[in-house]
Amino acid sequence: ILATLLSSLLGFIGNLLIITATAKTKQLQNRCGIMIATLAVADTIICIYLVQLRVLQLFDWYLIPNE
Repeated sequence: ILATLLSSLLGFIGNLLIITATAKTKQLQNRCGIMIATLAVADTIICIYLVQLRVLQLFDWYLIPNE
């Protein structure tokens, strides 16, 4: 649980850096850069869900018990 929580947090931070770099840098605002930023947005949403899920599992607040 802790390893996936850590990887989800690192993924969240990395994706936010990609989105910020694409938004601020004019050279990255082309078709390829916008596509990469769109994928980073989708991955950020998944990372947010996984962080929430792992925290719930860590404190045994999730409906499915850990084995």
